[in-house]
Amino acid sequence: MRNAPTFSNVIRLPQRPNSYPRRPLAPNRNAMTALALFKHGETEKALKVSDCNDESRAVWCPKAMLIVECEAPEGVIVAAMPQCVAEQKRLWPRFVDREGWSEAKIDALNEAEAFAARKRNRLRNYRPSSLGHFGRNQFA
Repeated sequence: MRNAPTFSNVIRLPQRPNSYPRRPLAPNRNAMTALALFKHGETEKALKVSDCNDESRAVWCPKAMLIVECEAPEGVIVAAMPQCVAEQKRLWPRFVDREGWSEAKIDALNEAEAFAARKRNRLRNYRPSSLGHFGRNQFA
């Protein structure tokens, strides 16, 4: 083996790294969602729910995937679940036709929708701006 010649007047430049370290990824805050749902049936391991109070559009969701936050006597529940499960079951927050409903059921649905919206904001780590602390954009 032959040794490479060394020269004293050659200055080695610092090597650029082949790869840069990855930026830290923020946790996925949108992984969970909370929805106001109508309960149509229940078994030991699953709930039959719909997002529009239509029995024909109701789907079975495993209880292992749901966290039932609150339940009204009118059959309205607020359930937290992974967003991928909600997309797979096609459950979304949508407009519900309230025509012909009793006042108690309408009030229960309104409270459940408001609670679900607050829960979604908490899961997304959303905080409304406070009046006492102005940011740079608000000041301008």
